[in-house]
Amino acid sequence: MECEMCGEKAPTSRVLIEGAVLNLCPKCAKFGREIARPPRPSIVPQVQGTRGVAAGASRSHAQQWEEPDMLVKGTGGMELSDESPRMIREARQRSGWTQEQLGKMINEKKSVIQLLETGAIRPDDKLIKKLEKTLNVKLKEKSEEK
Repeated sequence: MECEMCGEKAPTSRVLIEGAVLNLCPKCAKFGREIARPPRPSIVPQVQGTRGVAAGASRSHAQQWEEPDMLVKGTGGMELSDESPRMIREARQRSGWTQEQLGKMINEKKSVIQLLETGAIRPDDKLIKKLEKTLNVKLKEKSEEK
């Protein structure tokens, strides 16, 4: 690698100098304190259910429907309704908005709205709140005790 201080091409180490972490050659490393390199993240394969998330779809606001419902814990026994895809679509249509218009209103892509309305993805709590507020619908229902 190349030293970030002198530019010399040599093996580098991570060095902390006055609050900055730099990749430095052995000559320049003496000006700071060497720190350990962070471990490389391992690659974990994604398990797809029978209904996968479409290519390019964001998983930041979505989970596959087959994953366990994590919304129940800490929400006072409320969980996402099985009818939420239909409820989202019908509320959007009642308001006279296109998928693209709704997406812009809640700062999401049109493709996310499409996937929500078809039931291909499940919204996280943050997205559920944005949808409920914008569309004036309740997407969560009381869960039955098991």
